[in-house]
Amino acid sequence: MQPHKCLKERSHYEERYDRCTVELGRDYDHDIDLGTKVIPMKGRRNELTMHAVMPNPVLKEILLHRFDEREKTIKEWIERDRKRDDALENTPEPRAMCPKCKTRLDCLSRDFSPDAHGVIFRMGCLPCHKTYRVNETGYIFPRKRITCVKCKKTTHSSIEENGNIMVYIDTCIRCGHAERTVIEDKPEVQETDIERQRYERDKKLYCWTPREKDLYLGWIAHVQMTLEYVASGRFAEEQEEEKTTATARRTKKRK
Repeated sequence: MQPHKCLKERSHYEERYDRCTVELGRDYDHDIDLGTKVIPMKGRRNELTMHAVMPNPVLKEILLHRFDEREKTIKEWIERDRKRDDALENTPEPRAMCPKCKTRLDCLSRDFSPDAHGVIFRMGCLPCHKTYRVNETGYIFPRKRITCVKCKKTTHSSIEENGNIMVYIDTCIRCGHAERTVIEDKPEVQETDIERQRYERDKKLYCWTPREKDLYLGWIAHVQMTLEYVASGRFAEEQEEEKTTATARRTKKRK
C-alpha cells in the first residue's frame, strides 16, 4: 500500500482556512445584522463608546486578524506537509526483529504520525502472523494483548488488503473464533448544494479582501477621531454655542 501523501494542492489549504474563518464568523455573529448598531448606544456613564458607532466591533477585529494571518498560515501548512512527505519518502526502513521468534520484520506500510513526531512503520512477522508499529529508530511500540471474546485465549493476527479496504483478522489459537475489523479509506462526504450556497454567501461576508480591510481601517480612523472629538469637550461646546445662537435669533425675531 502506497504511503498516504500529506501535501495537497494550495486550494485545499485556502479552503480549509476560509472555512475556519466562516465558522468563527458564524459563532461570533449570532445572526446579528452587521448593518445595525449594537445596543446599548452609550456606556455606563453615558459616554459615547465604540459600540455606539460601530456594529459588532469584536467580530470585525477577529476578521481583520484572520485576514492578516491567512497567507502566513497557509504557507506554514504547506511547508509542514512538504516536510512530512519528504520524511515519508526518504526515511529508511528500520531493521527490527520479532520480539517472539527473532525473525526480521517485513515492512507492510508507512505513515506519518504527528503524535509520534515522525514516520511510523507497520511491520509484520510472517511466522508469528503478528504486526507491530515501529518507529524510524527501530523501536517497537508495545502491542495491546488481544484475547478471544469467547474463551479468553490468545489470538493471532492477520491482514487482508483489497484496494482501499483493509481487514484485520484476530483468530483464536484455541477455539478458532475470528474477529474481523474492516477499515475503509472512505471519500469525504460531499456537502449539499444548499450547504455550499450558504458557505459561499458567508464566505463573502466573513473572508475579507484587501479592499474590505482598507475600508475597515479607514472607518476605525474615522471613529477614533470622532471619539477623541467628543471626549475633548469641543463637541459639547459647539452644541452649546449653537443653542445660544439659536436662542438669540428667536429673541431678535420677537422684537
